[in-house]
Amino acid sequence: MSGNLKNKTKSSVGHATSQRRWVIQNVMHLKELMLIAWISTNIVAIGVFIAIATFLVSFASLCFSAYRFVTTKRDAQLQIDFENYHKLIAQLVGSQRDTETMKLDSQVAIVYELQRFHRYRTVTVRILDGLRSEWSNSGNNNSRLIKEMDIAIAKLKA
Repeated sequence: MSGNLKNKTKSSVGHATSQRRWVIQNVMHLKELMLIAWISTNIVAIGVFIAIATFLVSFASLCFSAYRFVTTKRDAQLQIDFENYHKLIAQLVGSQRDTETMKLDSQVAIVYELQRFHRYRTVTVRILDGLRSEWSNSGNNNSRLIKEMDIAIAKLKA
């Protein structure tokens, strides 16, 4: 009897496992069918979503590229401005002169051009104030240059 009971128990356990497997397979199949039905019902909405997502990714990429382009150009322009400003200051005070003296008109033009560099406004005012004091007391005929310095200082302080 005990052998027969064991066989029935094994048989019923095997049958229950088989039934569970069948139920699980049918449930999985039913879920697949439901997913397919949902996709076919909402295919237009899915397509619109994919199109919008693609557009947004492309737009974000374009925005990032534009930002990088502008910042790179700005940084390059800042470097060019830095070099030009220092070159003009060196020419004005005479550290870049060769053997000939700089003409007064060139110095006046340099003082006028220094007004363009708003980033260096405060230091330009200090430099021009110092040069004006120095050159006013030198006894040279620099009245046009001193006048241009006064105009530039007034504009830069405004």
